[in-house]
Amino acid sequence: MVAVALVALVVAAVGVVAVVAELHKTWEWYFLMERAIALATPVALGLVALSMIACFCLIALSPSE
Repeated sequence: MVAVALVALVVAAVGVVAVVAELHKTWEWYFLMERAIALATPVALGLVALSMIACFCLIALSPSE
């Protein structure tokens, strides 16, 4: 499940930017945090959709009892 790992990586990267923004407490870093969230949201949603499709395909292709 590469997509799940990529979602975790994207969320962790945004989290790092948010932590750094909170440590610096400047508008510049808060703006960078907002940009990181705006950039990462569609990527994360696409990867989550890909993960769900992959899980449904895996269930559909699994042998029945």
